[in-house]
Amino acid sequence: MKLAELRRPEVEALDKTNKVALVPLGSLEQHGEHLPLCTDSLLGEQLAQRVEAALPETVVLLPMQWLGSSHHHIRFPGTVSAPSNVYIEMIYHLCECLLSAGFRRIYLLLSHGGNDVPCREVLNRLALAHRDEADKFWIASAGYWALAAEAMRLPEMVTPGTTHACEYETSMVLSVRPDLVDLKRAVSDCFEVDSKYYDPAGGGRNRVHVAQPFEKLTRTGALGRPELGTAEKGERLFAAVVEELVAFVREFSTWERKPQSDG
Repeated sequence: MKLAELRRPEVEALDKTNKVALVPLGSLEQHGEHLPLCTDSLLGEQLAQRVEAALPETVVLLPMQWLGSSHHHIRFPGTVSAPSNVYIEMIYHLCECLLSAGFRRIYLLLSHGGNDVPCREVLNRLALAHRDEADKFWIASAGYWALAAEAMRLPEMVTPGTTHACEYETSMVLSVRPDLVDLKRAVSDCFEVDSKYYDPAGGGRNRVHVAQPFEKLTRTGALGRPELGTAEKGERLFAAVVEELVAFVREFSTWERKPQSDG
């Protein structure tokens, strides 16, 4: 069910015990020279809608929250962003509204990597603000690329994982809105570092975190071989990710705190 389409008495009467308020969090930011500014929000909304369609009696879907924390992209024209402190406040109060309405399970579904750290801070603040009743609700946050990382490693994917405006994102946009993609301009660019701990392109498993404004990472605004994207890959990626998201939400709706077993 979709929260925006419910009437107030319906929300009041809703048994929220095992309902999951699903909050898709995207962005409006540059995605190289070949993908639209709405890429993250487009993909996140598609994923959230498919999860709700698969679990209509479990999921209460909120509208896509398109404003993200994207100041690392701000030097690329077209990016619209909330600074991280403002974004934290925004998502914190969004969750507070859901809690005050009686929801006890909230999943922040991220489709923009820049929202990850602010959302973790939101979870920490909410747990402390409600510490006397923090055992009465569950709030989880995860990007689709993290929750479905293994499922997204399809045999046909050449690059090792999702980065930005990459083979993965390009394929997924091609599968749902090919009219918004200009593959002739799909060019990635990134400097390299001789290190086993850090890959600036994000293709490997970084063991340290290094912050870089995005214009210092890439001249084109894209990483991860976007020219390899195809609609066929995108369709398979969507199917794989939705399957993992549905599995998580179904389990999340049943979480209970149980006493630790002996041994």
